[in-house]
Formats: sequence, C-alpha cells, structure tokens
Amino acid sequence: MTLSEREFHRVDHLVLHETGLSIDKNQYSTIKRFMDHRLNERQISSNHYVNELHELNSLEFNRLLTFILNHETFFFRDFGQLSYFAEQCLPKIQHRKIQIQSQMIRGWSAGCSTGEEAYTLAIILDDMLDYSLSHWQIDIIATDITMDVLDLAKKGVYHQSISRSIPQVYLDTYFTLNNHSYSLKPSIKDRVFFHLLNLANSNQIKKYKGFDFIFCKNVLFYFEPYIQKRIIHSFYHALHSGGFLFVDYSTTIQQITKKLPWIACGKYFYQK
Repeated sequence: MTLSEREFHRVDHLVLHETGLSIDKNQYSTIKRFMDHRLNERQISSNHYVNELHELNSLEFNRLLTFILNHETFFFRDFGQLSYFAEQCLPKIQHRKIQIQSQMIRGWSAGCSTGEEAYTLAIILDDMLDYSLSHWQIDIIATDITMDVLDLAKKGVYHQSISRSIPQVYLDTYFTLNNHSYSLKPSIKDRVFFHLLNLANSNQIKKYKGFDFIFCKNVLFYFEPYIQKRIIHSFYHALHSGGFLFVDYSTTIQQITKKLPWIACGKYFYQK
C-alpha cells in the first residue's frame, strides 16, 4: 500500500494550511516513505489514512508532525550564545527589574522540543542571578506544536548521556541520577511551564506577552517567509522594552523583515 502523488499533495497542503509548516521538497521522498510505512503497519487504505490526518488532533496527525520536525536538541546547545545571554543580557535585565521594582523574570522557549533548552535557561537564571538584590521569581514558558515532545519534556527525565553536554557542577546541583537516567530537581522543573502552541496561529500567539527574553532556535525555517515575518512581529510585541530575542545561526532578522527597530547585539541576537 502506498500514497498516490495526488494524496501526498493533499497531505502537503493540509500541513501547510493547518500549521503554516512548509515541507521541504528535498524531504518529500523521506516523508512519503514514513506515511507508506504507517499504511502498511496499520493495514489501512491510503484514503483512510489521509482522512485520519484531517482530524487535526488525531494520533496520526501528531505523529506526522513529529516526524516532519527535527526535534534533536541537547542541554547547553550553542554555548557561546548562552554565555552572551548569561554574562551580557541577564545583568541588564536584572538592573531594569530592580529599577522598576519587579521580582519577576519571564522567558519564552519557542519551539522547545523535549525541553532541554527551556530547562537550560532556568538553570542559567538560577545560577547567575544575584539573589542578594531581590527574591527573584523565574518563569520560563516553553511551547511546541507537537504534544508527543511536550509530554516527554514535562517529565524532566533524560538519558544519562546528557552528562556529556552539561557541566558537572550543574549535574550535581540540579539533577538526580536514577539508574541510567537523570531527573531534574523540582527547583528547576517547577519554573518551566509547557504549552501546546502553533507559532503560525495569530490568535494563539498574540496571547503571549510580557517577556524579558525569547529563544527561538531551529524553528523559523520550517515556515513560509510571510509566516516567518508574522512570527517575528509577534515576538517583538511579546517582549518588554529592552527585551532580547535569540535565534539560530541560519536566521537573520533583517532578511525576514526590516520594518521593526530591532537592535542587533550580535549576528544572532537582537534587542527591542
């Protein structure tokens, strides 16, 4: 059993229309093999499979999105960028909060996958903030389009191989080793809140406001250019004045939109 070319393009159109995600044409054959495998594994017709995909909250639609998106990530990824955030941006955020007498620091991990980035940010804040100046309250909002990865992220449990990318002092302070896995301690886990969110959904994303920083890494290139522009505008309005946006090395904000007065702090980080 296999999908016809017409059925495949129906699925391609469905994914774009409902999520804003653009399937890379170079991945067509790989994605088609995945869908053909699902047909044969379940012994269902291609027509039945495509009809199931139109049920947007169905298991099959969620599995397809999970396959299309590359959810590979790890703790303390792009260490140089994180160092800039910790050493240059956080002191500015902290100073501004003291001036306005606020103890709340809020960040957003947009496209959080299985949670490593969001938990990394919570660890950095806990370690780097000066608690002699204020009793800081840290909230990290972490969003993704697929429920499968969010369910994993919420558990806060990772294979022991994560020790290769995490400094030993952080492993000792923020994790508990059980058999062959590391579990995040409540002091970090309880500061991260996971939400199901499609960044291309204007009605959903406009509810996200009041952030001091946003990280959106390896996500925007999945979207059509006009949707990328809309998302960047949403990020701008979601940030406090002086807030920071961090993107990946393949994203240049000026190439997406020139209408917003971002201050380029480096090639891949910007200030409102």
